[in-house]
Amino acid sequence: IITLNTHYANIGAASPNYNVISGNIYDGIEIYSKNTTVNGNIIGLNFDMTNPLSNSDNGIDVEVDSVKIGAVEINVVGGNSNNGIYLNNVNACEIDRCFIGTDPTTFSVGLGNQGSGIYVLNGQNNNVGLVASNTIVDHVNTGSAGVTVDAGVGTKINNNLIGIVSNGNTIANDIGIQLINGANNNLIGNVLNLDKNVISGNTSSGILIEGSATTNNAVRGNFIGVGIDGVVSAPNNIGIVECNAVAENY
Repeated sequence: IITLNTHYANIGAASPNYNVISGNIYDGIEIYSKNTTVNGNIIGLNFDMTNPLSNSDNGIDVEVDSVKIGAVEINVVGGNSNNGIYLNNVNACEIDRCFIGTDPTTFSVGLGNQGSGIYVLNGQNNNVGLVASNTIVDHVNTGSAGVTVDAGVGTKINNNLIGIVSNGNTIANDIGIQLINGANNNLIGNVLNLDKNVISGNTSSGILIEGSATTNNAVRGNFIGVGIDGVVSAPNNIGIVECNAVAENY
């Protein structure tokens, strides 16, 4: 599916009328139209959400500002050959209510995307989990993450389950969240646990902040390495890693 030179398009519908957008040669969905919404789709999996049926690149490729993914209905995005959702140098996009790398009922394993669950490249003021939680698990290839922010500015990552699902079981990503290549002024969580992420069970690290230009990022009020209740242990290998001369993160 490609949206081009239009506005206010909606892709998808409420259950049981989901689109299944899988097995395509390139991306599952490419968006070039502002104010598009994506609600109620299965992308990269079969209809039963039991096996990958990969799109050969990203599940959703966003190339324009002000797109809302999961504003009303859930999307299930897994099994794609690159990233689940890719924001390419865009601004003011929102991702909510997505199950990325698993299904929403049985939390099956083996449904991860081959790249990151969400990859934000450049762009400003994008939101992951603004109004409702995303579940992002099972991105296991070395260097892949639940969420990657690559040189992005002002990204807010709140209210998400990353490496863990709502029943408390862990389904690891390699890295939970990574900020790289000069990503700056991004916010992971918020004060007083009001918008906390639960970042637990990941193979390498819960949060990786890397590079000398990756600065002024805030990590606040999250559960890292514990369960959803904040009581039981659900460890990452390392909770937070800052490396390669990172400065001024707090």
